[in-house]
Amino acid sequence: MKKFILFVSLWLLGSYTLLGQNSKFTKITTGDNLAKKIPNNQKYQYPAFNAGTITYNNGTQAAGKLNYNFLLDEIHFISPQNDTLSLSDEYLIKMVVIAPDTFYYQAKIGYLRVIDYFKPINLAVKQSIQVLRNGKQAGYDQNSAVSAIRQYSYYTDANGQLKKLEPKGNLLLVKENSYFIIDKNRLVHPVSKATLLNAFPLYKNEITAYIKTNKINVNHEKALLQLLHYCRSLTN
Repeated sequence: MKKFILFVSLWLLGSYTLLGQNSKFTKITTGDNLAKKIPNNQKYQYPAFNAGTITYNNGTQAAGKLNYNFLLDEIHFISPQNDTLSLSDEYLIKMVVIAPDTFYYQAKIGYLRVIDYFKPINLAVKQSIQVLRNGKQAGYDQNSAVSAIRQYSYYTDANGQLKKLEPKGNLLLVKENSYFIIDKNRLVHPVSKATLLNAFPLYKNEITAYIKTNKINVNHEKALLQLLHYCRSLTN
């Protein structure tokens, strides 16, 4: 596979609740063998490449064994030569279907995975990795507990192995789930109370009352799905 430069692109080796429902974090020692510590089932959406279909904006389709790579934010496929390659020219892609999931590509955001359909909108999620802090090397191989937030760069070599470009130190990595609405025109909007009300203009009063009564936090997936199921019931 060709080389890619990544910024803060280590996947999570374990998951613990942090900063609310939509955040998970883990601590990683950069001096360890990162390539061995991050198995494929942590790098990819699925444990194995699955049959999938790529639909382009001009209506043409291509089929193959596909998977979504969290580290690179790319759709990968297995070539006839059994190489792992990534899709290029994402702006030409209308959608990618892998197993039960549908992915859309949005410039400056990346791939969005559809969680559920709530006519006339789709709810999608974007997962990202951020660094909250890193433990710098102090004296005698001890790590300081507090240090400034900084970026670390990694790349994958020709064999798909993760290589570090920074010295030793501990990273605190956070997986954040961000939610988006995809409207009937395939326009993407970050989830907010305003975008939800605009998606269901005939029921603004009912939705506003429901949010207030049930104290809905639209940034939490469980509450967001609860609200959207209610919105869908209004249109039936």
